[in-house]
Amino acid sequence: MLNLVYRDQLFPRTAFRNTWDALVAAEPPRIACRIMVGLLALVRERACEAELADQLELILAAGERPDLDALQTQFAPASSCRRIKPTPERLRMPDSGSLRALCVAYFASVEHKRMEPRSRHVRRSILDKLCGQYGDKPAGRREARRVRQVRVARSDALEAANGIVKVLRAVYRNGMLADLVSKNPARNVEHLRSGTEGLHTWTAAEVQLFEAHHPIGTNARLALALLLYPASGDQMWCGLVRSICATVG
Repeated sequence: MLNLVYRDQLFPRTAFRNTWDALVAAEPPRIACRIMVGLLALVRERACEAELADQLELILAAGERPDLDALQTQFAPASSCRRIKPTPERLRMPDSGSLRALCVAYFASVEHKRMEPRSRHVRRSILDKLCGQYGDKPAGRREARRVRQVRVARSDALEAANGIVKVLRAVYRNGMLADLVSKNPARNVEHLRSGTEGLHTWTAAEVQLFEAHHPIGTNARLALALLLYPASGDQMWCGLVRSICATVG
């Protein structure tokens, strides 16, 4: 399905299109295609397009992905589609004003939908974990110190901790644009630093040692001169690159 030109025409309702986007963002292409084909086959075989669409909307709103086996059982031929009801706890709509509701609004935003599938998958994974712990708490009452506490809880993994702050900034920024919250508590939360001093800057003595080891006429000496005296021009850089390529090639 990934490369079908007419793929969008296969989806009978918007809920199916949104489900496909969620699957592609969260699953490998082969699995996403298998689940989507199974859902479309379910619509054809069980004649429950509207009911299945409603169910998919509830699943996506809860931050979940559809379980094909469970849906096939739920929409079994012996039961009426119109009598199917979602599991109250797992598929209930998020409470208004909760962090989960804020995340659902973010998932539906243009900013989130324009991201690359891999980026959407990473952000959804982060937010799914946060909603598992704090999803039902009021989003408007969350303060910067609470965001810092969440960040510190993952301080053992620097990138993960900073990723949480980055994603929460985007979620609250979207919430402010949608008038769901009045402030962004993550905006002024600092990213954790690695504690290193960065790359070492050479001293004059170290430059002299390099020059002593690489005499004039070598590519290494030429590269050093171009770095120390950038006014030499880009053309010399191009000549150096061609020279190195010819030597290596």
